[in-house]
Amino acid sequence: MELNNIFFKIKYQKKINYFLMLIVFLLSIQFIFAQNAEEYFNLANQNYKQQNYNEAIKNYEKSLQINPNFAKANHNLGNVYYLLGDSKKAIKYYNLSIQNAPNESSPYVSRGLLYLDLKKVTEAENDAKKALNIKPDSPDAHFLLGNIRHFQNKKEDACKFWKMAAGKGHPQANELIQNKCDNIVNNQKKENQKKENQKKSISAKDFIKSGEIKLEKREYKNALLDFEKAIELDNKNGQAYFGIGGAKFAEGEEEEACKAWRKALELGYKKAKEMLKGVCSE
Repeated sequence: MELNNIFFKIKYQKKINYFLMLIVFLLSIQFIFAQNAEEYFNLANQNYKQQNYNEAIKNYEKSLQINPNFAKANHNLGNVYYLLGDSKKAIKYYNLSIQNAPNESSPYVSRGLLYLDLKKVTEAENDAKKALNIKPDSPDAHFLLGNIRHFQNKKEDACKFWKMAAGKGHPQANELIQNKCDNIVNNQKKENQKKENQKKSISAKDFIKSGEIKLEKREYKNALLDFEKAIELDNKNGQAYFGIGGAKFAEGEEEEACKAWRKALELGYKKAKEMLKGVCSE
């Protein structure tokens, strides 16, 4: 009986040892495969930096043959095809990278940039938003949004996002800010200066004259705008207030007309007295 127990224990122990050895073997194989996949991946990255794209493709593919779920290899292979102008293959590998690592923001940004190149703005913006949902402080996602806004001709918004990207360390954002945004600021300053010069070159008398002509043509609203512009240039001009009174009276706003004529008289424009007497009973 004791001998049977001993044989049973020996047999049981052999089975345990067998399973332990099998587990160790499988783990070793898995480790070797993972190690080889990483080695090909690193080699492909070197090829990529050296702009040896054909070799990079070969080594990324070898890495993926060993580990098809290697998200970074899929992403980088997508980048190679993007650079080579093969958008279909690039999108294919970006999709695989997102599928294998849905919580990584970088593949969304890369795919978004490619969509923007293809003028698929809605898809590009969706990818930018997904990247920001995953990583709210992503400089790449803010850079992408800047590019999208620039494509949409929303230059101020583009500069806003590029500045956010630059503040978070994006290497290309500063260059775009210097080339695009500084010009926008300078152009805006020039435009403001031009408007200011135009205002100065046109006197209050010019606007009053224009307003009186429009009153004669019964263009009362436009006349009123001219008189108001005259007051912006010279708020002590009684003739301008007199003109406002005339435009208001023509539009049936007697109370407002009388108010304007009183101001005109207060500023020394004597013709207003006649209107106050005849219309306002003063």
